[in-house]
This record gives sequence, structure tokens and C-alpha cells, in this order.
Amino acid sequence: MAVLTSNHLRAVLALTLTLAACTDGADGGASPGSSGATTCDGACVDTTDGDASGAAPTSTADPAGTDAESSEGDSTTGGNASDDDTTDAGTSTDPTSDPVPGEFCPADAPCRILPLGDSLTEGDSQAAYRQPLFAMTVAARQSITFVGSMSNGPDTVSGLPFPRDHEGHSGYYIDAEHHPDLNIADLVDDAIATHQPHIILLMIGTNDVIREHLPDSSERLAGLVDQILAAAPGALLVVARIPPAGEPSDNPDVEAYNAAIGPMVAARADAGANVMAVDMYAPFIAVPDYATALLVDNVHPNPEGDAMVAATWYDAIAPYLD
Repeated sequence: MAVLTSNHLRAVLALTLTLAACTDGADGGASPGSSGATTCDGACVDTTDGDASGAAPTSTADPAGTDAESSEGDSTTGGNASDDDTTDAGTSTDPTSDPVPGEFCPADAPCRILPLGDSLTEGDSQAAYRQPLFAMTVAARQSITFVGSMSNGPDTVSGLPFPRDHEGHSGYYIDAEHHPDLNIADLVDDAIATHQPHIILLMIGTNDVIREHLPDSSERLAGLVDQILAAAPGALLVVARIPPAGEPSDNPDVEAYNAAIGPMVAARADAGANVMAVDMYAPFIAVPDYATALLVDNVHPNPEGDAMVAATWYDAIAPYLD
């Protein structure tokens, strides 16, 4: 298993911010304050709402070559834990080596990606980060589909049917310890057994940390990660450090939660698990006015924020896509 760090992020951010410039972020109902319906002038993304189709839509262009050049980045993957993983306000420094294209995704079928989390994954008619992430794979001629028990978002993106399925649940917490009726852990086993994902994108903890300031959130996330790895040992699990809150007084708790993710992931990667960490905090906090430029309600990203989240996911998984 290789350690992935790629140098796509700047180019991808330029693409996604161009896409985001074509959007109109009106609030929607699926996730209070999250990104709204998207409109397009034909030069970016077509996002006409409608009923989901019965078949699982995918990006179907020919596969592109994979850029395996490694550079500084933020991800740790199975078997090669960082010797000097340092975490500061949600950032880390990890070693580099070449990824292995096609290691998780099949060459003859779309890569099944399970977006897993809370309202930052669910979104509304714009589908949160899933819309710009799909657009990036289309632009790169890579074939994916999103899977899960939930469905929302536009009918088409970049001229192709948009795979609207996901496992994002607004208001959900990490596990049943504090919220027995609203937690992701109770859904994981069925979701993985039903959809057999090749890649799992996990971004959870915002409600635990920002809404309720639960001090045991990091330990419970570790338990959820172990549950996912046991249920899907052959998949690639990507664990996100969560974005900052718009209210600065909430961010010490966010930073403490994020700081535990790097060492937790590295320990499991060192033991041979297919897991890496990505940083959603650092790109946001680097923007001086991120609370107004990238968020709509101190918690949920606006279209520009969703584009930044999508770029971070894509930078991590792109070398594994065909």
C-alpha cells in the first residue's frame, strides 16, 4: 500500500472555483444553511433538478492517465505511517511515495464512492461537495459513481447524468454514545454491505464538536474508523479533518478533534489498513475572511467552500481513479 500525496490541488482549486463562480447559493431544505440550487450558463455545470434515474449514473468518458508524481501534501495511506506526523490546527506533514493507480477501483466499471457523513455531505439541490467532485472526474475523463441510501442533487453535471446517491444525513453524530437515534455508526455496516464501495469519503464530527462540544469525539471517531475498516477491508477509507467553524470561539475544539486524526489514521495505516487522512481545515482557515467567503451560516460551506472541499477529496483520490 502506498502513501499518497499529489500536487493537483492548485490546478483543481482553479477549476472548482471557476465552477463555483457559475453557482447561485440559495439556502435549501435538506441541510439548514447549506449550498443552494445551482444555475449554469452552459460554460460550467448543468444542474437541472429532477427525479433520480433508476440506473446508477456515472462519468463515462475514457480513462485518463494518472499523474503519480508525489510532492508535499496531507494524506496517509496503508502500511506506511508517517515517522514524523505533526499536527497543528488540523494540518500534518506526511511522507511521500507513488500511489498505485487502479489499486482500489476496477478498470472495467465505474469506481463506487460512498460519501459518508452529515449535512456537509448531504447538501441540498447542489449536493454539497459531490457536484464539483463529480465535475472534476468528468473533466479528467475518470469513471465514478456515488452510492448510498440517500439521494439528492441535480440531474446532470457537465453534460452527464449525475449520480445522486450518498450516505450523508443532516444533523447526524458519530455514534450512538450520545445520540442513539441520529448517528452514522448505526448505518455503516448496511451501507457497506449493500453498496460495496471501492472508496469511502468520511467527514463526520461537526455536530459532535461544534454543536455539542463533546470531549470524547476523537475517541468515538477512532471506533467508527475501526468499524468501517472491518466492514470494508478492501476499500480505501479517506478520513477528513473537519472544516473550521465560522465562530472563532468554537475552533479550539475543532482543532483538538482534528489534531487526533493524523496519529489515529497513521497508526492504522502502519498496521496495514487502507486508510488516509485529508485536511479540510487548513484550506479554509488560510482564507482571512473564510467565515463569509466560504461558509453560509458559520458551519455549512457555500458553493465556493464546497468546491474547496471537493478539491481536497479529489487531490487524495484522483491517482486511484481510472
